Amino acid sequence: MDTSLWGKQAENKVRLNAPIALTADPVRAALAQLAGAEKTLGSLRGAFRSTPFQPEAGIPLFGLLVALGVLLLGFVGWLILDAHGGPGQFFTKMQMGGVVGVLVLVGIALGLIAFGGFRVRYLVRDLRQLFLVLEGGVVHVRHDGTRVFTWVEIADLNHAWIPLEYGGMDIGTEHIYRVMSKDGREVVLLGRSYPTSEDADEGRNLTDGDEPLTDVYQVGQFLARNIKER
Repeated sequence: MDTSLWGKQAENKVRLNAPIALTADPVRAALAQLAGAEKTLGSLRGAFRSTPFQPEAGIPLFGLLVALGVLLLGFVGWLILDAHGGPGQFFTKMQMGGVVGVLVLVGIALGLIAFGGFRVRYLVRDLRQLFLVLEGGVVHVRHDGTRVFTWVEIADLNHAWIPLEYGGMDIGTEHIYRVMSKDGREVVLLGRSYPTSEDADEGRNLTDGDEPLTDVYQVGQFLARNIKER
């Protein structure tokens, strides 16, 4: 196992913990951009969001941080303008410790707004980023373009993994697959698989049939077998 893969800093990391329906509108839109490549890529076998967080969960979460920051700034504004009669009286009446405390609150509020706003901005930007697995290769749909990796274009596929345990029980595996093309492009696939999924896939030829691929382990096995048989 090449554990150095875990330290790989790649802009093109894709976490495959969020499979989406093959008929979803973003998937259809992405496939429409590939018009003319049907003969090379074939039918669709799996579709995943290409972001670390599911946007539906991440946007409200980080949006809440922004809201908390705004509320905190509002509280500080009320404290200065209303409760103490304005900035002049506030700084006259308050001791140094109180002034420092208010400045700390302002700093925390601005930090929440900046951090939450930054994350929301990128989640919104990445809403339509996808990773598609097709019979003839894989497609990484990013905000800055679409990259296609057909089986013949892939130079190597590296795999690393870490077993996950809780209370001495096997609860799954964290996987990382690094796909490298012959022209230097790469995409790094991360995600978790679970014992029931791995046991079900043992001995099953994932290159056959029409069942959608639903986790990183299935995608990795599908890639490895197709690259070997190209």
